[in-house]
Amino acid sequence: MAPIEARHEHNSSRLKIAQLIASDETYRSNYEKVFGALPPIPVSPENASPLGDEENLRGWDSLTDIQRTSVTTVFTNVGKALAAYQRKLIPGQSRFDFYINELNEDGLKSSAHLTPDEVAGLELFIGQAQCVSCHNGPLLTNHEFHNTGVLTISGQLPAMGRYDGVRQAREDPFNCLSALSDAAQDDCLELTFAQDSNDLVGAQKTPTLRNVAETAPYMHGGQIENLLEVVKHYNQAPTSLLSHNEAKPLDLKISQITQLESLMYAFTAPLATEPKWLRPPNSAYSGSANTQTTPP
Repeated sequence: MAPIEARHEHNSSRLKIAQLIASDETYRSNYEKVFGALPPIPVSPENASPLGDEENLRGWDSLTDIQRTSVTTVFTNVGKALAAYQRKLIPGQSRFDFYINELNEDGLKSSAHLTPDEVAGLELFIGQAQCVSCHNGPLLTNHEFHNTGVLTISGQLPAMGRYDGVRQAREDPFNCLSALSDAAQDDCLELTFAQDSNDLVGAQKTPTLRNVAETAPYMHGGQIENLLEVVKHYNQAPTSLLSHNEAKPLDLKISQITQLESLMYAFTAPLATEPKWLRPPNSAYSGSANTQTTPP
């Protein structure tokens, strides 16, 4: 939920989101079909949130406890609806998948879905470069956190990464164990038992490599512009400002670096999602005169 209220991202507030749901006939109807009757939502102030600038905080202070609960409940349910939609955005099969699926029993190439350079890159990926140690499984990620010596964002101190992140997650009012969550306590064991030792300072989550060629710039703050420079970074494995790097120098030749880079483009594929979920609903934003004409 944080990006919706973060000033440098959507720069909205939970009250403004709740007001949008209440004022738009389509949103309100769809909301009530899923979550039940919409509670009364105050029409003023314009912005209110326990987070953010003075305007948001002043607006939040002006609401009663009941109003704050109603606004936060609607805001939380909007998050659940967004999460349900995002789970439909499933990556489809890439050239890499077709190549793997058509290997014969001896593991020999049986198709032409990859170029020779990409095949060589794949051999490095699972061999000398050991990318597969972290980028594995269907989404090409182990979902873990690692410090790989990524340079600091210009003008900022080194990111604390998972060390601070797990603490923030445990304190977050929208986390798995929150009263606002639909999850049972047994579904939240990762939050309860997540490691938070000092060696996680600067550790960032391993990203998926699905469609990675389309997601530049790279690393947690966009510090690296392109995939070639990313591969060069892991080839060198420099010591970070925190004097730690789980990755070790690979000693790849220039030709091998470019082969590994070429493989990254073989992970690109269209979404395996019904077309209707990639189009805006025909009736959206077609309510009353007070309805916003663009998404928040």
